Amino acid sequence: MKCERVQDIILTDYVDGFLTVPAKAALDAHVAGCSRCREFLAASRKALVEPFQNLPRETMPLSVMNAVMDQIKEKEQEGVWGWLSGLSEGFSQAFSPSFAMARIVASVMVCFLVAGVVFGVNKSQQVQTERVSFLAQVAEVAGDKSREMTGYGTTIETYFFEERGNS
Repeated sequence: MKCERVQDIILTDYVDGFLTVPAKAALDAHVAGCSRCREFLAASRKALVEPFQNLPRETMPLSVMNAVMDQIKEKEQEGVWGWLSGLSEGFSQAFSPSFAMARIVASVMVCFLVAGVVFGVNKSQQVQTERVSFLAQVAEVAGDKSREMTGYGTTIETYFFEERGNS
């Protein structure tokens, strides 16, 4: 076992006493051979277990336990309908006057998004058309054997190559 994993287990199931017998044996074997994890276990026990060992156990009154269990059952029975009612509460809050500015900002952002998509598509189609046109011109020039290429290309290239060649 890796030390990081052992320390995670120590902080959760080990200090709570919830490890299975084989898992506890594997963890104890690692801790026996690893001084770093042994120190970590001692520090964890001192900080997480010892302060609470001598405290009296509290019991929950049966009436509280029954009320909690009843609420859990109600929520489980609500299922999707409970989720939808929570959603409708959220919508009613979103349309309250206190959220008016947020609705305005969101509306403006949606307008910009839609405009960006609409005009962005047109722009990308225009760029694509220009690229195709340019490539067609390049192909036409490259395929035309009657045109003879003279010079070096740009004016700057011609200047530098001719000057250096004449010197």
